[in-house]
Amino acid sequence: LFLLDPLERRVKQLLQLSHTGAVTAMAVHPEPQMKLLATAGAQDATIRFWDVNEHQPVVGRVLKFEEDQSGIFSLAFHSSGRLLACGFGDGQLQLLSFPALKPVPGGRRWAGAERLAALCFLDDMLAVGSWDQTVYIFSSSSSSKSPLRLLKGNTSSVTHMQCSAEGTYLMTNSKDGQVLYFNVLSGERVTQETVKNCSWKDWSCPMAWHTMGMWAAQRHFGISGIKCCRAFHAVTGEALLAAGDVSHQITLFHFPSLSGKQGFHRYDGHGGFVSCMATLPGADPTTAAALLTLGGDDGALLQWRLVSRAVAARAWHEEERQPQQAMRLREGTKAAAPRRRPPWDFEDAEEEALKGRGAARGPWVQHGGTDLP
Repeated sequence: LFLLDPLERRVKQLLQLSHTGAVTAMAVHPEPQMKLLATAGAQDATIRFWDVNEHQPVVGRVLKFEEDQSGIFSLAFHSSGRLLACGFGDGQLQLLSFPALKPVPGGRRWAGAERLAALCFLDDMLAVGSWDQTVYIFSSSSSSKSPLRLLKGNTSSVTHMQCSAEGTYLMTNSKDGQVLYFNVLSGERVTQETVKNCSWKDWSCPMAWHTMGMWAAQRHFGISGIKCCRAFHAVTGEALLAAGDVSHQITLFHFPSLSGKQGFHRYDGHGGFVSCMATLPGADPTTAAALLTLGGDDGALLQWRLVSRAVAARAWHEEERQPQQAMRLREGTKAAAPRRRPPWDFEDAEEEALKGRGAARGPWVQHGGTDLP
């Protein structure tokens, strides 16, 4: 989106950058001070980076891949923040160094010949969930292109994965609603009894015993009706579960959600189905400062903030009493301090030239929720 000057017949400013087509993947950098996330498109085969502090795209940091790779359907950062994994629609896997965004030795690998729908780092290993019903385990610390082992047993395409906090177990969801558990070190399937007391690193699987209440409260949805979910600890001290569905809504439950009668809240914001979710770490790494949701069809990236009912009501009334701020500085007002260079920024002439074109605000909308009863 450009701002044009019809009299001078020139482009005055670049107002907006975005993907073309459906946006299908998102990953947040693990370092809280970075406040950086990446999004990927299934049709344009590009990866874009977004500055959460500034609420705008990072200009000059766009990766464009060949469109014959069938788009990008999964992204994941390593816990160190130094590796970015990208899963393509044709079974290709790319490992990139960060922030250089250059392929690492042996970084181009193949995991079957179908869509790679889920990625999960487990210390020095990378689990890759494919639509060919197989989970491929690769080494992320070596240049070997062959998988360490294959995890089989799913009767349909793998759609979601999550790993245990200690990196030993892996949970998978598939298209037909199957839930399986694996020991990643041995490659064997394990029972639910084995992992019942296991703590999970990032809960993102819609189908499990912990989410039965989410499905019971939305009986009108089929297996593919709920596209994504995310469990997190809010700054209010509650354990919550957010779900995104095909009706463009965000639904908020307590976690674990074991009964459809426990109550929930719904929020509107997207113009199409919600493709994926992520949380931004707060000052306390165990809590989430905000929830990020990505719309598949509308391409909108929304940021949600959770506050108590009392705080939300007070903020609403205070906002009405606040006078509107002028866009220009009044006489005697000091100008704002120069913006600090973000950690991922490079000091070179090419980047300075790109910044000179101007960067506008990204497609962000902030929402204030309410606490659950």
